[in-house]
Amino acid sequence: MAKERNDNKDSDRGRFYQALVAVKYATEISEFNTIIIEHQGDVTFDSIMQIEVKHHIGKNSLSDRDKEFWNTLYNWMLKPIVYESYILHTTSYFPKDSVFKNWPNLAPEEKYARLISVEFKIKSHDKEKIELNKFNLDILRLKGLSSDIIDLLTPEVNVYPKKEFIDKLNELKIDIKHHSLIIEECESFSAENIESLTFSRYFKAVPKNDIIHLLSRLSIKENQANDIELISELRGIQPFKLLKKSQADDSLKALGGEISAKVHGPGRWEIKYSEFHQILRDRIRLNLDSEYKSLFDKYEGKNPETTPTYADKKYTVELQTIKCEPDEINEAHVDYWRMTSLLCEANEMNPLFNQEVFNIYKKDKLLPKLKNLKKINSMENSEGASLYNYRKSKQLTPDGFKDIHPSNYFQHGTMQNIVEDDDIDFSWIIL
Repeated sequence: MAKERNDNKDSDRGRFYQALVAVKYATEISEFNTIIIEHQGDVTFDSIMQIEVKHHIGKNSLSDRDKEFWNTLYNWMLKPIVYESYILHTTSYFPKDSVFKNWPNLAPEEKYARLISVEFKIKSHDKEKIELNKFNLDILRLKGLSSDIIDLLTPEVNVYPKKEFIDKLNELKIDIKHHSLIIEECESFSAENIESLTFSRYFKAVPKNDIIHLLSRLSIKENQANDIELISELRGIQPFKLLKKSQADDSLKALGGEISAKVHGPGRWEIKYSEFHQILRDRIRLNLDSEYKSLFDKYEGKNPETTPTYADKKYTVELQTIKCEPDEINEAHVDYWRMTSLLCEANEMNPLFNQEVFNIYKKDKLLPKLKNLKKINSMENSEGASLYNYRKSKQLTPDGFKDIHPSNYFQHGTMQNIVEDDDIDFSWIIL
């Protein structure tokens, strides 16, 4: 499907900012079905929300007559779809005495009254020229001109000398009773903020109740963070806060670039909720993989300054009971120290590491292997079966899981952690 663009995003920077804004709102909305970018609006979430995005380099004020607002309002007035909320997201700020001041706290009727009061200064009025344009046609439609006449006029959009325009109306066989309405609407004039004035005239032609309904759902988020500031802001939210600053910046730039490149290409950019969050997870994982790999490498062969005795640990008592050699027990202590030290750092990187990674690895991946091996070795029914089983357990090939890299010391340390866990029924002792 071809793109329907409300606003020409000429700059790569503008498209990139639009993508970042989509990411921002997507992480704030609890649930949605689809994000659509550049189709009947800049950023759209189902029928929940439509966002128009305006980015300025440097400080910019949103004046009462600013095209940025009036063009956005005009586009929304034309929409056949009704959204739960409409947001003008802009880096512009409200100047002093702006009609938009205190906008969030205004009743829809007060918003309407303020907008109606905005005056546009006419500079000149040339009664000898007629400009027929799409805005005139939209207003004429609102004023009751039939669709048949609108269809006749649509291909004739142009600027005409007045006499030539009257000849055109006659040529199109438009009843003379409609001429005065059409001419009055289309008589050419220029003004400061001419485009905003045109949008405003359409606004005044729309039934008041329709405008009130729209204004009750319309928010203006002014003075928003620019692209550089927005990257910094997004860096502080999940899942980007799991990364170091440079990694988060790289992930956000890559994600924004990926989205904006697709928007700039053929067709619109559309993605489901689950797919969007999978992209986020993939982006984070690309960075975390190298980070976790470095963490596992860090503790490979690393020893504590003093080997801990862990005399009060359940696993220590059990290893002594099954008559492990002192060197084996010391090795178990070192692996347990490495594993617990690594877990502390991993949980600093990701507060959900224990819950979403380690506990699943421990209970669903490693524990079944230990139980199965113990069951097999229990058939030995000999005095040394427990020690034999322990040593065989240490020979199990280490497996990885999500962010856990295959590692002998981490797997061995986790084995002792399983014995320590009172919620898990596992012991090195075979009865």
